[in-house]
Amino acid sequence: MSSYLWLNILVIIIPFLGSFEKRVRYHQKWQHVFKAIFLTLIPFIIWDSLFAHFGIWHFNPNYVSSFSVFGLPIDEWLFFITVPYSCLYIYEWVKYFRRGRAQIYGVADRFLLIILCGATLLTAFFFYSKSYTLVVFGSVAYFLIFVIANKPVFIRNFWIAFIISMVPFLIVNGYLTAKPVVMYNSHEFIGLRLFTIPLEDVFYSFLLLLMNTFFYEQSLSREL
Repeated sequence: MSSYLWLNILVIIIPFLGSFEKRVRYHQKWQHVFKAIFLTLIPFIIWDSLFAHFGIWHFNPNYVSSFSVFGLPIDEWLFFITVPYSCLYIYEWVKYFRRGRAQIYGVADRFLLIILCGATLLTAFFFYSKSYTLVVFGSVAYFLIFVIANKPVFIRNFWIAFIISMVPFLIVNGYLTAKPVVMYNSHEFIGLRLFTIPLEDVFYSFLLLLMNTFFYEQSLSREL
């Protein structure tokens, strides 16, 4: 079994076992979890596949499975299931501990999102010659516009969950980039790193989790 496949198992094992915990009852929300994962997985798989095809990044064959689909090892496909599943699990615990507090999308929330949207848009503009930088920051800016327009009352819970998820992110992405399991074309990103992790990966993760949380909350709200 490949190192990357083992990593996927380690990422999901505790959240999966904890899914049946009586307070959060995460397993009862699986239909919404997997709907969000599926909706988010589609654009990310297309993105990943194109980047691999054009050599913007590639996967070290020493650490991934030999079986691939659309140019991506099956380990990478699983990444877009195990990571969102685990992060939405964290998000549900944040919601549990903050239960009873009003879900408010206020002026401060809107201001923060607008500032972040503007900053990512400017970064994409100034580094338009770097493919990974352009696409990830441009995608974050575009999706933030979409989120802002929908007045996300879940955003405060999301920020807390995202900050907590940065701990496992540093471990998982640190492993992937230190081995390295994933190797980047140095001409296609800014070159700034958080330890061994490209700065762009932080925003890539942010977008992945924000999209999953948005679609998850949309699905939950339609059930109510």
